[in-house]
Amino acid sequence: MTRHHNETHPCPCGFRGDPKRGCSCSPGQIERYVGRISGPLLDRIDIHVEVPNVPFRELSNATSGTDSETMRGDVVVAREMQTRRFEGQPAMVNGRMSPRQIRTYCKLETEAENLLKTTMTMGMVRLGEVGFDATRVKAANSRYATLTTPSIEKKLAAIDAQIDAIAEATATALEDAATTGFGAGTELPEGLKSLEERRKKLAELAEVARTRDEERRQSGTDPKKKPAQVPTTDPQSKVMPNKEGGFAPNYTPTALTDGESGIILDANVLDVVNESGEALPAVDRVTDLCGEAPENFLSDGGNASGAILAGLEERGINAVVPVKSMEPAADSPALRDDLTQPVPADQWEQLARNFLGQLDKSNFIYDAERNVYHCPGGRELPYESRENRNGVESMRYRSLNCDGCPLVALCLQKQKDGEPATGADGRVRNIRRDAHTDVRERAAQRMATPESKAQYARRSPIAETPFAWLKGVLGLRQFRHVGLEKVETEWRWACLTMNLKKILSVLSRLRRQALDALSDAEQPTTEIGLAA
Repeated sequence: MTRHHNETHPCPCGFRGDPKRGCSCSPGQIERYVGRISGPLLDRIDIHVEVPNVPFRELSNATSGTDSETMRGDVVVAREMQTRRFEGQPAMVNGRMSPRQIRTYCKLETEAENLLKTTMTMGMVRLGEVGFDATRVKAANSRYATLTTPSIEKKLAAIDAQIDAIAEATATALEDAATTGFGAGTELPEGLKSLEERRKKLAELAEVARTRDEERRQSGTDPKKKPAQVPTTDPQSKVMPNKEGGFAPNYTPTALTDGESGIILDANVLDVVNESGEALPAVDRVTDLCGEAPENFLSDGGNASGAILAGLEERGINAVVPVKSMEPAADSPALRDDLTQPVPADQWEQLARNFLGQLDKSNFIYDAERNVYHCPGGRELPYESRENRNGVESMRYRSLNCDGCPLVALCLQKQKDGEPATGADGRVRNIRRDAHTDVRERAAQRMATPESKAQYARRSPIAETPFAWLKGVLGLRQFRHVGLEKVETEWRWACLTMNLKKILSVLSRLRRQALDALSDAEQPTTEIGLAA
């Protein structure tokens, strides 16, 4: 047996996890540093142990640790517990549990809740700031082992042809046996059962593929040109962009982390690319569990939708997320005294543009009293209709006529022949205002303050550090189990590991502080005795 013993610093500066000296490395630096160790090498290391800096007082302490006989007794007790647990089952130890046994014996709900309540009792979790984010972890499925609807149907047709051929050959053999009287003809042909099992699995994959093709169709992607790729080993995973580039079957794990302690308050796994739909449910679960809501919610721009901002505002939680204001800047020439007059030509270059190069929506001034928009060309866009887009009510404002507007070439897209727009073809500018516009503007005004900007700067260390540790230290870059339910259990166990580590670090620090205080209290008494 070959034993590998490797030592490395926990981060570039070497002080991550040190109880006395703070780490100066960012989460990205830590992940890149730990990622330099090759995956094949890590796979050969069975036990990963973090060894913190031990004070000289503890090293020189004469107190003995657990002796071998006591430790042997603990192991025997643990083995007896496992024997009783798995009585009459194939697995006899925890390390050989099947996925079904993991789901049965490794439920974390109660344990995780009790652990979180313990951290609140200890004062570790304050809920002053929480950070929400998601990452990507590869599924237990090769990136090449995927099939589309056409390829599945082709394989199904080939299997059906083989089954038909076997059935025809079997029927012929039975007829010959009946005629000649030789051969019982009662056994299934070799390979037929295997073909039927393969056909059943392909039929299940075909159903998943059709469902995902329909999702693509509804989102505006033609599945005939770009069909969905279904992973064959783990069909519940989805082909998504990797964090390091490229595409592969992935899951999207999420974490809601306490800013004070770094404790992961909520963890989940999604089978979609965008985690924004999980933001409010995660906050609600933590609120129910802790008995109070977080004060500040820190996240990136992907979780700055109007629905999330409105939901946080309804819950009395301050949203610290980057929000772009749709109101004109204070120095914008669109803010003129007479909105019926166009912006002077010498100020056109100062008007904001969108990603298409057109005049941005922020150049259009909303008149709440009259419920109209004023364009920078001096014309009105009155209310036209109300519509529902992605479950959010939206009002549409439409210009009556853009022909002859001095800014029409900057406002509308070019004509089909590539020439600048003139408005003569009847095209006009539209503006939409949804039910969350006012909420976004309030959030944008808050985020423009120095205090909110400083608060948002803490988002990355709070929200991204758990992923750097779970991937860089635990090596959780690919799940070992198949299926969303099993993957969720695996992710929550990993998050529980990180939480336990943090709690033990705090307890260790408190213990050292207590020993130091006791030693300091005893020191004067000893000196007085010596002097006497």
